[in-house]
Amino acid sequence: MQGGNCSITSYIEACLYWRKPFTRKGIEQRFNVTKPTALKKLQPYVDAGYVAIEKLGQVNLYTPVGQPITSNCVPTFNDFVEKHPVLVGGIQTPLSYQRSEAPEIIGKLLFAIETQSRFEAKYYSVSSGQHEHRVIQPHSIVFASGRYHTRAYCEKNRRFADFVLARFAEEGEITSEGFPEHTGEFDDDWHNKLVLTIISDPRLPENNRKCVELEYGMQNGQLELTTRKALLNYALQELRVDRYNEDPFAQQIVLEPKCRERIKDSFWPKG
Repeated sequence: MQGGNCSITSYIEACLYWRKPFTRKGIEQRFNVTKPTALKKLQPYVDAGYVAIEKLGQVNLYTPVGQPITSNCVPTFNDFVEKHPVLVGGIQTPLSYQRSEAPEIIGKLLFAIETQSRFEAKYYSVSSGQHEHRVIQPHSIVFASGRYHTRAYCEKNRRFADFVLARFAEEGEITSEGFPEHTGEFDDDWHNKLVLTIISDPRLPENNRKCVELEYGMQNGQLELTTRKALLNYALQELRVDRYNEDPFAQQIVLEPKCRERIKDSFWPKG
C-alpha cells in the first residue's frame, strides 16, 4: 500500500505525535521502499531519542521514547486524518473541526484498528452516569454530531456499538489480539446500507417547495441519500429530519412517508 501524499518523514512524525506503534517493515510496505531506505529515514529519530528499537519476535518495533515529538503537521485530529489517512483504519470522514483529541488514546486506538487488537480502558457511560471498565475491538473512526467516535465490538454488551473518544477516562491499553468474529467484517449494521428519501416539507407553499427542491438538487421532488444503518441516527440529525419542527420554514425538508416507515425500526447502538 502506498503512502499517498504522506511522506515517510511525515508518517514517522505523525506516529510519534499520536504515540502510534509502527514497524520498520510496515514503512517498507506502505511506501514501497527497501530496508536500508527505511532505516535511513528512522535513524535521525533513533539518534534524537524519539524512537526505541525493540525485538518482538521477528519484528522490529518502533515506539516513542519519553515525550512524543511536537509536529506542526498534525496539530489536531482532523488534520491528522486529512494528512495521514494511511494511519487510519476503516472509514475516514475528515471535516472542519478543531477539537484536539488525546494522542495517548488516538495512537492506541489506531493501532488496535490496524492490527485488529482488543483495547481496554475506563469509559464514561451516559446511561450509568459513571466510569465503566470496557474491553472493545475497534474497526473504524467516525466523525458525527461534532465529535469523533470509534465503532467497535463491546465485550461487555456483546454487540457492536459507538464510543465517543472524549469519554475515555484514561489512555487505555492494547491487551491482546482480537477475535476474528469481532472484526468489522461481522458488524452487520456497518455494512447494511439504507437509502433515505428526502422531500421538501409538504406544508410549504408550492413556490417555496420548488426553491427547496432546487437547493437540494432534488429530482422529481425527491433526493435519495445512502447511509450505513449504524450511522442512521447521525445522518438524520445532520439533515435535521430527526425531529418535527412546527415551523415548516425552519423544517424545510422531511423524510418521505414511505421511507420513514421503512427505517423506523433501525436504531444506532449506543456505547
